Amino acid sequence: MADHITQQVLDTVQAALLAAGTAAVDNVFLDRVDAVPEAQIPAIHIEGSGEVVEAQTVGFPPIYARQYSFTVACLASGSAKAARNLGGQVEAALCASVAAFTAGGLAKALLITGSNEGKDGSGNSALFEVRQSWTAQLMTVGNAPDASV
Repeated sequence: MADHITQQVLDTVQAALLAAGTAAVDNVFLDRVDAVPEAQIPAIHIEGSGEVVEAQTVGFPPIYARQYSFTVACLASGSAKAARNLGGQVEAALCASVAAFTAGGLAKALLITGSNEGKDGSGNSALFEVRQSWTAQLMTVGNAPDASV
C-alpha cells in the first residue's frame, strides 16, 4: 500500500519547495519536532494540521471529498522582511507547482488560506516567522485512502 494521501501531499510540498531554490536552500523540514537551530535559518517547516472529510455518495465504497490543511512556517533571522520575503517565495513556488498536484491526480486544488506572523527576541538574534495556512482539496474512494480519484 502506498502512503496515505495526506502524506503524499506533504511529501510533494516538501519536494516542490526543495526544488524551488528559495532562500532556505536545503533547510526545508517536514514534521520536525525539535526547534530549528539558528545555524539552519533561513528555513521552512511543513506540518499537517488536520483534515475535513465528507462523503459524496451513499453507495459503498463511498467517494470522499477531503480538505487537508497544512502549515508552512517561513523562518528568518534579522528582520521580519526576510521572513515575509521567504513566505513570498514559498507562495510563488507552491502556486507554480499546482500543476504537479493536479496533473498527477494527487489534488484537485491547492489553496493558501491565510498567514500570521511571529517574532522572538529571546535568543542570540531576533527570529521572525511567517506561518502560512494551506489546503489541498482531494477526492478518494473509501477503501483506498492512498489514491486520489
